[in-house]
Amino acid sequence: MPAFRTRIVTPELCAFDAEVESIVVPGIDGFYGILANHAPMIAAVGAGILKVTAGGTDTFFSVGKGVLEVDGSAVLILTDRAASGTSLN
Repeated sequence: MPAFRTRIVTPELCAFDAEVESIVVPGIDGFYGILANHAPMIAAVGAGILKVTAGGTDTFFSVGKGVLEVDGSAVLILTDRAASGTSLN
């Protein structure tokens, strides 16, 4: 599966920066599924669980409100907080 660069950035740090196969981002009215070559878009991010799939492994982030930018070859998520984990409990 084609990969694309994804960055999750908070005011304090870059919480994630890698090539991924897909991401699922919580929006204010539902979830956005992003794959490589997605159409450009800007959307509001809602507080919730964000899922990143890279190398066949899922990583989950608890994120706060923010903004999602997709430009076709990369994704940037600016959020007020992000905490990572490998599974949901």
